[in-house]
Amino acid sequence: MLDKRISVFICVHLWFLTPVFGEIKAGAARVDITPPAGIAMWGYGDRKGPSEGTRDPLWARVLVVDDGTTPVALVTLDLGRTFGPAQMDWVRQRVRPVQVVFTASHTHSGPVLDEEYPGGRVPDWEQKALEGIATAIRRAYDSRVEARIGAGWSVAYLGHDRRYTRFDGSVFMLWGNPAGVPTYPVDPAVAVLRVDDAAGKPLAILVNYACHPVVFGPDNLRYSADYPGAMRNYIESKLGGMAFFLQGAPGDINPYKDKTPLIEDAAGEMARAGETLGRAVVQAAAGIITRSLPDARIGLRVDTMHFRLRYDERQIRASLASLPPRYQDYVKPEYHLPVTSLTIGDQFAFVGMPGEPFVRFQMDLRSRLPAPFTFFLGYSNGYYGYFPGIREAVAGGYGANGLPTWVEVGAGERMLDRGIINVYRLLGKLSDQPEQPQ
Repeated sequence: MLDKRISVFICVHLWFLTPVFGEIKAGAARVDITPPAGIAMWGYGDRKGPSEGTRDPLWARVLVVDDGTTPVALVTLDLGRTFGPAQMDWVRQRVRPVQVVFTASHTHSGPVLDEEYPGGRVPDWEQKALEGIATAIRRAYDSRVEARIGAGWSVAYLGHDRRYTRFDGSVFMLWGNPAGVPTYPVDPAVAVLRVDDAAGKPLAILVNYACHPVVFGPDNLRYSADYPGAMRNYIESKLGGMAFFLQGAPGDINPYKDKTPLIEDAAGEMARAGETLGRAVVQAAAGIITRSLPDARIGLRVDTMHFRLRYDERQIRASLASLPPRYQDYVKPEYHLPVTSLTIGDQFAFVGMPGEPFVRFQMDLRSRLPAPFTFFLGYSNGYYGYFPGIREAVAGGYGANGLPTWVEVGAGERMLDRGIINVYRLLGKLSDQPEQPQ
């Protein structure tokens, strides 16, 4: 019996394509990237000390898809953010011709990662993780088999909008909501992509959902993937294959049991949240009919967009003076942000932003793209703080104003537009050449 707060519906779409490209092939692999104890932990300014050990391992999971001309590796990370640009490029150089898209779950029970390191000296644990990821990408590529792909939808209610808007338009922060009082906006949609081998056995099950992985709070000093890890364990126990969590646009979405103290059974709450989401996914995935894609083309485009710092540079640097030096690294007069667009045939589209977008962007994306199965990827190919919408930036509140929001207002809207435009280009629906007059 499903939790009463969950309803599930399944949308399965069948299609037939005209042959042009070869069959889609796919392969999956994973590597444990858990650091040793003693590393500072990500996500909470009021944490008292570094990591004391591991609750559950942190993984990098790799899915390689290949149409015969364009192999792409989607790498999901149980980390608060993706690695810095230089570190991601180090991996990409070592796995050519495979192109790599990195995306992080944003767990607040992972290690701190910095954008840059003095002298380019990457911490030993991080360098080991990067080497393991490169090896996993090669393993996934070498293990490719003919794949069958399908997708569907579920609905799950795990969280609330933590920016509660009063009738007068003012905002206060609703960090905890244990009663599950409805808030808006929230996107309960769970997008599920199932990749099978030729015999119909699951290779990979991808889950796209928007909610901060912050069931554990600052009193937790042990590494954990939080609820996405529990969700994956549940899915794999029921369906087999390898489960992936693709974080959506949760910049303003927290779980109902936000930052549960350890003494109040935080581990149990985390497991229940993961199982709740996992049950919805399993029911949807079990009803998906996968099909081979005899001519589906894979398209990937990563555009760099340029934005200004939102605030006066001298004032913000002064306000950060009491915080660890790494915070100064986010303050730049100009930002160069990668916007990622990925398509698999004309049925599946992914758009990614390098930070914490607010949930309206995810809902907007789905309404504006022609692909029946659309996935929004937050924390993709970089990390540059929060991306509130213009409306939210005006209203204020955490993530919409103040230090976590580095990039100029309107950046989210512009990146979303660029991602959508590039999906249409990859699908062959927009051309750089003008139409000839009739």
